[in-house]
Amino acid sequence: MKILFLSVNNIWTPHFETELELMSNHLEKDDTVYVLTCNKSLKTCASNPNKVFLGCLKCRARFGEGIKRIGLPKQNIFYLNNRVSDKNISLVPVEFKNLTELKKFTLFGIDFGIAAASSLISEFGEHLPDTVLYKEKIFKYLASSLLVYESILDIFNKIKPDLLYVCNGRFAEAWPAIEMAKKFGINFCTH
Repeated sequence: MKILFLSVNNIWTPHFETELELMSNHLEKDDTVYVLTCNKSLKTCASNPNKVFLGCLKCRARFGEGIKRIGLPKQNIFYLNNRVSDKNISLVPVEFKNLTELKKFTLFGIDFGIAAASSLISEFGEHLPDTVLYKEKIFKYLASSLLVYESILDIFNKIKPDLLYVCNGRFAEAWPAIEMAKKFGINFCTH
């Protein structure tokens, strides 16, 4: 089997360690394991919402050390695209009037807005956050979602995985991967 992991929250313990264990289990079964990870290209993520430089460095270092320890071949590691296409980012509104409007935002048949709303609510701990006040943060969530969408589309077409693993699944950087798996008929698991 070809297994793909979206691994973008490598600072979180025990989530990253869980991913490594799942990868190891599949490697022991002689499955081919691929990883799609971030190389500091996301505008924001659940484990480093303000994109603190040292947070990105720690994430990359932990990822590198973990992958080395399980012996995953370097050619099986893919990175998110460096940036969202201008065409797609131009489709993102600059501002949403309220949370309901944000939750209804879709592109390409994917509910990007619900994932951005989930990330916003989690980050700020407000069940009805002010979407005008947080418009810049929302734009970053949506840009990150689109980056994952574009990257997942590329990788699905390249390797055609049988199974996708994603941490949590409800955050802006994970939701598009699950939605694309559904569109492609690829089984997925969240942890």
